[in-house]
Amino acid sequence: MTDRAVLLLRGRDDEAVPAAQPVELTGRLLAAGHPAHLWLTHGGHALDLARPDLRAAAAAFLDSILPAAAGD
Repeated sequence: MTDRAVLLLRGRDDEAVPAAQPVELTGRLLAAGHPAHLWLTHGGHALDLARPDLRAAAAAFLDSILPAAAGD
């Protein structure tokens, strides 16, 4: 396994990226030993990264891959 974790976010209404593409990429990353996470959400191609749900998903992803700080 490699230590290069990947988070993929895709809006269900994204017309620029076919839905199968991030699913296939996630499968290939997992097969290569990368910890990969795919989150499908509402919205289109240009997701607003300030959305509370996207911020929470990114924070949970980082919490799952980064070591806890000393004293936590």
